[in-house]
Amino acid sequence: MAVHTTEAIVLRTLDYSETSLIVWLFSRTHGRLHVIAKGARRPRSVFEGALEPLVRGELSFYRKQGKVTGLDTAKEFDPLDRHTGLRRELPRLYSGLYLAELLIELSEEDAPAPDAFEAAAAGLADLTRAPGEALDAILLRTELALVRSAGLAPCLTWCAACGPSAGQVGEPWFSAPAGGVLCATHAGRDPAARQVSFGALSAFAELAAGQPIPVGKDVAGELRDLLDRFLYHHLGKRLRLQPYLRSAREPRPEPARTR
Repeated sequence: MAVHTTEAIVLRTLDYSETSLIVWLFSRTHGRLHVIAKGARRPRSVFEGALEPLVRGELSFYRKQGKVTGLDTAKEFDPLDRHTGLRRELPRLYSGLYLAELLIELSEEDAPAPDAFEAAAAGLADLTRAPGEALDAILLRTELALVRSAGLAPCLTWCAACGPSAGQVGEPWFSAPAGGVLCATHAGRDPAARQVSFGALSAFAELAAGQPIPVGKDVAGELRDLLDRFLYHHLGKRLRLQPYLRSAREPRPEPARTR
């Protein structure tokens, strides 16, 4: 067996037996990895407290020569950043778990995607430490970077149907099936088209380009809706954490006062 070492982010853990775990990770050099961590559930295990979702660390694992399918075997996992700040507030935690879920859906096992790893690592670090008002922009920017890495980046500069030769779009619309922005003419022929404000489209384009811009609540809500529709079209399902992203940011009513 060969031993490999790579930086990785824990995405999911599954109980395998009374003592072991199956762990899904997203790594810098191997893409998504599925490993068995033998003895990880035992007290004083070498993995004790380390193999938790959203922890970034250095993974060493054994791989059989000529392996095509099946699990690799974890040797060690040394945490580099536990992202403990994500667990202090629900919006941060839900955002981090949503990114892990999105990574699972957009990645393939043993398919290296270093750009996606860099985007996810930076996004989790920012979600951990940034002020609360910046969380929406960080999540959207990271999400768009992962979408771009998977080859699904939407067209935001010109009409996806007309092409660049037609120039810039006037009144903007967005259609997931069409692949991005549409002009009013083509939007009229597309039942999936949704009108988008100029402010949201501008923020969409800047975030997709990786710009760390501030995003107001109204624009963030509009972009959240567009991205949810876009991902549903490409993935064929709604991600489990999507509803929680909205609910965690909704203001909670103040408790009624009693005399």
